[in-house]
This record gives sequence, structure tokens and C-alpha cells, in this order.
Amino acid sequence: MFTRRLQHKTAGLASQALSQNFSSFSKVAAQQWHDDNNYYSDDDDDDDDRDISFKHTPIPSPPQGSSGKSTLSTILSKSNQEFDGCSGSITTNGDTQSQQQLQSLDDPTLPEINETFPLLRAAPQRSDTTRYNSIPQPVETHKDPLASSTTKRWPKILKNFVETKLTKENIIKEGIVRPVRYLPSVVLGLLLNILDGLSYGMILFPLAEPVFSHLGPAGLSMFYVSCIVSQLTYSLGGSGFHSGVGSEMIEVVPFFHSMAQTLLSEIGEDNPRSVVATTIVAFAMSSIVTGLVFFTLGYARLGSLVGFFPRHILVGCIGGVGWFLIVTGIEVSSRMQGNLEYNWETLKYLFWQVDDYNVLILIKWVVPIVLAALLILIQKKVTRNPLLVPGYFISVFIAFHLLVILIPNLSYQLLRDAGWLFQGPTTSEPWWYFYTLYDFKEVDYWSLVKTVPAMFALTFFGILHVPINVPALAASIGEDNINIDHELLAHGISNALSGLMGSIQNYLVYTNSVLFIRSGADSRLSGVMLAFATFGIMISGPDVIGFIPVMVVGALIFLLGFELVEEALVDTWGRVSRFEYATIVVIVVTMGMIDFVFGILVGILLACVSLVIQTSQRSAIKATFTGEVARSTVRRNAVQQRFLSDVGDQIFVMRLGGNIFFGTIVRVEQAIRDLLDEDKYFKEKPIRYLILDMGAVTSIDFSAAEAFCRIKRLLDTKSVFLLITGLNDDANVDSKEIIKSLRSVGLFHDEEHGAANREEESATTHYEDESWSFVRLFPNLNSALEWSENQFLKTYFRTRQLSVATGQSSGKSSRTVSGSDAVIKPEGLAIVDLGLPDLGHNLALATTPRLSGLHRSAARHAHEENQQRLLEMVESDTSSCVSTTGLLAQPVPLFLQTFQAIATPVHARDIRFWTHVASFFRRQAVPHDTVLYRSGTAPGFYVVEAGMLRAEYRLAQGELYESISAGTTCGELPFFSETLPTATVVAAVDSVVWALAREDWERLRAWQPEENDAAAALPSGWEMAQEFYELALRLTVERFTSVMGYVMISANTTTHSSQPAKD
Repeated sequence: MFTRRLQHKTAGLASQALSQNFSSFSKVAAQQWHDDNNYYSDDDDDDDDRDISFKHTPIPSPPQGSSGKSTLSTILSKSNQEFDGCSGSITTNGDTQSQQQLQSLDDPTLPEINETFPLLRAAPQRSDTTRYNSIPQPVETHKDPLASSTTKRWPKILKNFVETKLTKENIIKEGIVRPVRYLPSVVLGLLLNILDGLSYGMILFPLAEPVFSHLGPAGLSMFYVSCIVSQLTYSLGGSGFHSGVGSEMIEVVPFFHSMAQTLLSEIGEDNPRSVVATTIVAFAMSSIVTGLVFFTLGYARLGSLVGFFPRHILVGCIGGVGWFLIVTGIEVSSRMQGNLEYNWETLKYLFWQVDDYNVLILIKWVVPIVLAALLILIQKKVTRNPLLVPGYFISVFIAFHLLVILIPNLSYQLLRDAGWLFQGPTTSEPWWYFYTLYDFKEVDYWSLVKTVPAMFALTFFGILHVPINVPALAASIGEDNINIDHELLAHGISNALSGLMGSIQNYLVYTNSVLFIRSGADSRLSGVMLAFATFGIMISGPDVIGFIPVMVVGALIFLLGFELVEEALVDTWGRVSRFEYATIVVIVVTMGMIDFVFGILVGILLACVSLVIQTSQRSAIKATFTGEVARSTVRRNAVQQRFLSDVGDQIFVMRLGGNIFFGTIVRVEQAIRDLLDEDKYFKEKPIRYLILDMGAVTSIDFSAAEAFCRIKRLLDTKSVFLLITGLNDDANVDSKEIIKSLRSVGLFHDEEHGAANREEESATTHYEDESWSFVRLFPNLNSALEWSENQFLKTYFRTRQLSVATGQSSGKSSRTVSGSDAVIKPEGLAIVDLGLPDLGHNLALATTPRLSGLHRSAARHAHEENQQRLLEMVESDTSSCVSTTGLLAQPVPLFLQTFQAIATPVHARDIRFWTHVASFFRRQAVPHDTVLYRSGTAPGFYVVEAGMLRAEYRLAQGELYESISAGTTCGELPFFSETLPTATVVAAVDSVVWALAREDWERLRAWQPEENDAAAALPSGWEMAQEFYELALRLTVERFTSVMGYVMISANTTTHSSQPAKD
């Protein structure tokens, strides 16, 4: 509705320009101006929309019996005409010998359909008269499909399965050969699970605390249960990876230790049974919570959302886990009682204290570090073979036991007492011993609640792995059909099942999966075999723990810790910004030295700070333009274009984009303050209209909305209009939310302004009923530019009208035209000094440099236009081109203003020339919403006398709309180039055009002046055509410059249609 009203006003302004130009020439134009006054009404006559009927040209049907047409294409092309309901027939004109006869689907003569029945077979021929209703109705035997399926289908399917699948060859191939082929891969996967169990399954509980010191085997069993549950879940169809390996999350260990320490401090060491029962319940509950979160994210299809979490924050958390593993390796290897503390006592214990056997503690934890460092060196310098890590630790294990056998007086019990071997279980504990620890009567539920923050921190850290591991694993093995949401559902099921079975969190392990798949595991069978193999190791019991060297487990823990710290602190050096690297270091130190949960909170806080800093560094101002460059797509005549270019610096366009919030609005506000600063910009180039194009803005927060109110108050002090574009209540959700936010802070509420402001505004918006609001909302940038240009043109027209009235009243400019003799008195050529007409009474306007410049520019252009028009009249013999009323008849005045303004002095023609040319044009009224010509159809050449046209360009690249006002041309490029137009031109309001048809153009080109004729002095028709060609090129250049200018300033923003709004 607003766009249509704006177009009416633009059309009215153009008609006003023509009517004022023609007031001394034509009564027809004066009457037209009287009719156009209703354009300034703000009431929309939307009920006057008429239905325009267009003649429909049917697409001709192809000739019948054409060669090369297949029977199928003939049937399809004629099906709409020859198929009559359910009993219609299909008739074709093709070769009858190639037509096929439809057979009954229930023909009792058909052979029994089974697994060996061919899908494609030759069909018997049919005659041309075969109809669709020849298919017989179903027989009685098909009335009970359930009975048929249960009594006939299942025996056949079972029989087919036995005959085709349970053959000797298939049994040998699928039951023996295939599983045997997977044995090497299963052995490798099993070995990796054992090593992982020894490295962080054994330390699931804080073994340094006396309360938990005996729970190493229990933690190992819980680890195996988690592996088995996850492996079966993924391999039995839960995951898209057929051979993915599931295992415990190594990152859960620090959080488990944190929860255990919290419960130990809350319950106390004097009640170990309650501490253990509450701790193991907390572990299982955290797994269930993790599973529910995973499942919810996958079910809601929010897998991609998790990937938006900053990568460097996750890397910092990984580094914190590496720090924890290094510390844990020192605790396990040195056999330290309690946790490692950063004090002098711990330092003395690690470096100078000896054990009961006079062996330095330093040796016990340095040896595993050396073993881990040696393996890292081999990986970097020699090879990264997948079998290197398991082979290396198996070799260390074998070498250790060989030394025990070869060295006399060295027993396993002595090594256990000295801390070189793990202590085996004191009693014969089965693998399911950890289930006996679940004693819900001993659970301290109040203390359990205090571990909930650690549970959620653990869950938060765990869910970040899936969007990282899953795409990485898919890329490594070349699997393209992986859905992250589906994987989240699988992780949710596996973690929830693991928690319900009393175990802990698990996930799809990237490294183990790559090694397992590359070793030959390529089906779900291999994953199921790995689960059963892991179950076999688990039920063998924890007795083997008493023979595992501490240095092997310590080296494994150190290896993982070194790799994670290297990933966080070494690999990121030089690859991330300084701030991001500092953030990684802070997170690593916080998680390592203070607390893991606190480290997660610090990471989230730093992520928010990082987001604000990085986002605020990107300016929300994408581009700025003045009105000299930023022009609307309205076609105006050359005089108006020159005037608008002269005053265009009073329009300032600022294109905004992205998310505008408290961090980015500061730069926007400061830029506007600089724009209004008298010392920086405003004194030399005062602006009248500030256009904020928010088409590319995605959101705005409350702080930014409040800032727009401050900007509005700042603009009010300078009497500057704030025009906001790109927002529409009928547009997308983002646009609606932005409008709602701005309205909530009162930006669009009308406010009272000072008298000077109102008087200055009324000087430029005399015809506006809504002139007291300094804020305007437009659907697109083009509408805002058009509205601003209209305000300037109103001032220009009033100034020109006032100059004519002033000159006539002073008697300095007079002209007489009577009868057939058009006489222009030379003394009437004196042009008055227009200056600033009638501004002395208004102190506010007289002291405003902006309006002074505007009126001076309007006066100068009006002066030049009136002088040029009078000189043309004097230099021409007008006796042959005036009407019986003594005034020039249309379309001569229209042509003078439209074409003479763009013609060079060499090609400038007098009135006789344009009068002769006008005889080839025909006046044509175009009612509102009527199509003048369509894209792809041969148009004419049109000069618009009144109203407004709208050119609609619908291209493959997008849509563009252009308004064509009175005093301009339309269709010149396709007409003179003899090409088809790319635009459809419609009348935006009731319009009048002068049309030059193709046949009239040919007559003009063929015209030759006759001797002793008044037109003998005119050039030939061919010369006239050449001049029209040049004028068309000039017009095309202007149109191209205008449209391309708007397209360029609108680039990289959300595209908005400038099509009139539908009421």
C-alpha cells in the first residue's frame, strides 16, 4: 500500500513538472495537471483495481501422424483428450502393429508369480480398441489379503530363504571364511581396548585415595561394559559406520575424579561404603544424562548447532585433559598417596624421596616418561604404522617379564610391594563385582545433588566430540552418507543403555575406528565379533592385573597426555590468533591447576568474550554512499536528473549488515556522530536524509535498539530525517523481529519537534500529511531513495513556479502569442534574478545552510531551464506549430523537454522539427494495471506524457523493477535495435503515452521534404532516424547508469522487491 502511494506521488511530481513547463504552451497539459492533483492524496483508491483480460493464444498441437513419434509419447500427449474417466480409451495414430495389449492382472492363465518369475517379459499384442476398463475386477480369492499373506507368502519366503541362503556354500562362506578373515582386525581392536582399559579404565576412580584404592579392577570392568554396550549399539545398525569402534570417553576421567573428591569431602572418609555407593551411582547417572542430551539433540536435528561452539575453546579443554593425564601418570607411576598438589612437599617427594627399598621415587615416574617419549620419537622419525603402539607396549611387557625371570631373587610379590607391579585383587573378584557396590540404601542423595554441575559440565564437554569425530572419521574412510543427527541418536542410546547397566559414558573413538577399519574390518559383523571378544576378556577376571607393570600403564597415560597437550599448545602455535592462543593457555592452566568444572566455565566465558571481541571488530557498516551515487530506479528527465545530482549530497546512505548488538552499534553511532559533526562533515556537506539500509541485518538486541533512539534524538537536533529501509512487516521472521525491537523502544512513535524544525520540514514536505515525524520506514532502499528525491523535486517545482510568477508580476518577462502569428517580444527575454524566493520571512530557513543550498540549486536550474525554453521559442518560427488557441499542442512541448535536454548543441532542433516528428506519434491512454507490452514481444517507442509506468525485469539472476515517470521514454532500446524486450511494462497509475509504431517509424525514415514547402528546411527522414538513434543511445546510457548504480549499491544485501505492495 505504501509503495503504491509513493508511486502515485512520484507520478504526480512528474506530471507537475510537465504541466508547469507547458503552462505557457498548452491548455491540454494544464488540464492534465488539474487531473493529477489527486496524486497528492494519501487515500488509496485500491478498490478501483480492474481486471485486465488478455487474449489467450493456445499452443498449437503437433501434427498427427508425424514421423518419428513413439507410441508412448503419443499416448501421453493425447491422454488428457482421449481418456474419459475410468472407462476412457487411449487411441493412437501410430503403427498399429507396434501397439501392445494390456493383460488382466488376475488372469488365471498366468503362471504363479514367485522368486524366479521374470520381471520383464514379452507381452502379447493388443488391438486399438483395447480399453482400460477391460481389466477384470478382483476375484473372490483376493478379498482376504491377510489370510492370503499368512497362508501363502510366509511359507514361500521361508522356503526361498532355505533354498537360496542355507546352502552349503553360503554356510561355509558366511559362517567360517568371512569371520576368519576378520580375526586379525578383531585382534587389533581387542588389543586397543585392553590398552585403553589399562590406561584410563584402571584410573576411573581416584586410586590415590584410600577409599578408592582397591577399585582399579572394578573400574576396568565398568570400562569393558561401556565398550561392549557401545560396540553392539553401533554395529547392530545404530551408527552409519559399519565398523566403528566404541569406547569410554577419556575426557570423563577428570570429571569422575572431581565428583569423587566432592562426595568424599561431603560424606567423609569415615563412611567409605556410602562414599563408594554414592560415587558409582553418580557415574551411572552422568552417563544417563549424557545419553538423554545426545538423544534430544539428535531427535531435534540440532547436530550442526553443536559445531558452532568455538574450536579453540574445545582445544583448550583437550589440553586441560592432557595436563590431567600427565599429572595422573605421575600419581600412578610414583605410587603417590593422595592427589598431586603444587607445593614444596610434593616436589621433595617426587625428586628426592626414596621408598622402603632405597629406590628413588624419581626413577619410578621418569622411566614411563622416557618410554612414552621414545615411542613419540619413533612415530615422528621412523614410522606411524597402526601396529606400532600395540607392538611397542607388548614388547615392553615381554621385556619386563623376561627380566623378572632372568634376574635372581626378583619375585613378582617383591615388585608388587615395591610399586613396580599393580596389586592384584585381594580376593577372587568376578568381573561383575562393581555391581555389588550399588547399595541404594547407602547413597547420600543430598551429596549426590551437589555433583550435578559436574555432570552437566561432563555432558557439555562430551557432546562436542561427536560433531568433530564423526565428520573426521567419515573423511578418513571415504564415507559420504553420514548424518550427524543419526549419530547423535546412536550415542544417546548407547550412553543411556550404558548408564542403565551401571557403567559409564562412551562414544565413537576416531583413532581406534580408523585403525580397525583400515586393518580390514568392513562390515558390521566385525564390530559384533569385537564386542564378543571384549566380553571374553572381561569375564576372564581381574587376576591378570597383578602381572601388569606399572611402567606400561604409566607410559600409556603419559603418551595420551603428551599427545593432547601437543595438540592444544604446540599444533596451534602460529595457526590461531594471539587472543585465541592466550585463551587456550588460560583454559589449560585453569583445568590443570584449579578445577575441571571451573575450567569449563572459564572456557564458556572466554568463548563469549571472544565472540564479542571478534564480532565487534567487524563493522556493521558495510558501505556508505551519498545521493550523488545512490539513485533510485525511477526514470526522470534530464533536467530533474541534473538537479538531483546537484543536491544529492544531502542524501546519505549507510548500509548495515549482520548481527547488530551492543558491540557493533558503537561504531554505527560514532559514524553518525561524525557525520553530524560541524567540524568534520556537516558544515561542508550538510545532509537532510540519512538512510539506514537494514536489509542485510539478521538481528538486533535491546542495547542496539536503544542506541537507535539516541541516534534519532541526535538527528532531530540537526533536522535530519531518519529513513530505515529493508524492513517489512510482511517479510521474513528476522525483519518482523527487528521491527518489533525498534518499536518496543519507541523509535517509530511520533514526537513533538521545535518550531524551527517543523517550519524547515514543511518547506520541503509541503504536500505531506505526515510531515511531523522524522522517522520513516520503507520496505526497500529504492523506495527510500525515491521518496527523498521526491521531496527535493517538490522544492524545485515550487521554486520554478514561484520564479515564473515573480517574473510575470514584475513585468520583466512577458510574451504574446495570438492567432496564427506567434510573436515573442525580445524585451520579454529578461530573466529575473531568482535567488532565494520568499525566504526572508522565515528566520529558521534563512539561517539553515542546507536549505539555502537546496533553494539556490533549485533556483539556478529553474533559471537555466526557463531561459533555454524561451530562447528556443525566439529562435524558431512558431507560426506553423501553434494551435487555434495560440498555444502549442501536445506532444510538441513534451518532446521539447524530453529530447532537447539530452541533445548536443549540434543536434538541437527547433519546434518545427519536433512538430513534424510528432505527426508520426499516436496518443494512447493506458489505464491502471494495464500491460503496455510484455517481455519477448515487439514493442513500440513510447514517450510518457502523464502518469507512471513500471518495467518489470524477471531474469534468471533475479528480479528488478524500474519506475518510468512522465517526461521520459520507454522501449527505445529494443525498438531501435529491433530486438525483443526483456521487461514487461505495466501502468502503475492511469497514464497517457505517445506511441511510435513500427510502420510509422518506417514512414518517418522514408519521408523526404518537398520543394517550395514549409517543411523543406527540415532534414530528410533518414537523417531524422539517425538523430533518433543517437538520442536512443543517450537515453540508454542514462538508464544503464541509473539502474547499474542502484544494483551496485544494493549488492551483497538481502534482495527486496520494489514491486507495489498488494493491498
